[in-house]
Amino acid sequence: MTDQQLETSNDLVGSEGIFLRAADRSRFDYVIRAVRESSQSLALSSNSEGVLDHYGRLVLAKLRKTPGLQVEVFLPQNTEQLLERFNQILSDISIEDARIPDNSLAPRRVLLAHDAKAINQRDLQLLARLVQDFPGANVSLVMLVDKLGMQLHERTLDSFGQRLLRWPVETPTRAEGDALLNLARAMGREVEVKKVLAATGYAEIKIAPKPKKESTAEPSSAQARFEAQLAAARKERQQLEEQAEAEAERKRRTEPSFDAAPAAKPVLEAAPKRGL
Repeated sequence: MTDQQLETSNDLVGSEGIFLRAADRSRFDYVIRAVRESSQSLALSSNSEGVLDHYGRLVLAKLRKTPGLQVEVFLPQNTEQLLERFNQILSDISIEDARIPDNSLAPRRVLLAHDAKAINQRDLQLLARLVQDFPGANVSLVMLVDKLGMQLHERTLDSFGQRLLRWPVETPTRAEGDALLNLARAMGREVEVKKVLAATGYAEIKIAPKPKKESTAEPSSAQARFEAQLAAARKERQQLEEQAEAEAERKRRTEPSFDAAPAAKPVLEAAPKRGL
């Protein structure tokens, strides 16, 4: 394995997890940096629950390893609970400081919503306003959004404006899955990668060998009928050919032949002259 291949393999299959493609690894590094350093929010979405769960775990694990970053699961049951929790977050700073994005002394905090569709539309709109209006609170919202969640909250997510990053992740294509497996085999981590790919909906295509034809196998009823019809047709054709040949032979015997040479005429010999 070359140095470049080794670097690529460490990016896709390394200590921080398994990434389906190089673009996902680049996007992962970008959004993590934005959440940790700029308190931006993130909507991680996918049509595949397996893909969403996998990358959600990678994001959560990376954020929890960040020094000074507080990460908590956030799923309010109603609007009152949501406001109560946000008031607790703002209790250590003034409203004026919470409205100023720069030089805030508030600790950085991430509220993680594992299932965004479980938050009703009204509460999510309220969260968007709170995050937008109080950037000095250093609060980020990380949401895992499945297909149904995207249908429910598409417009609400737009209301977050530039403080919300979007990361839509697709299921791996056949070529991407095969490339990742080949890389994993070279690194001795094929089993781990296969588990991840299986969870995302990827499955290796295995072409089953064609069954060998056995000469002793009994033919099907349809095949037997076909062979019987074919044998009958052959027999009928043979009988017709024999009848035609017999008829031709009979005609040759009864009809005159025009090809035979004409019969030789008798030679007339002159009678001997008699003497006077």
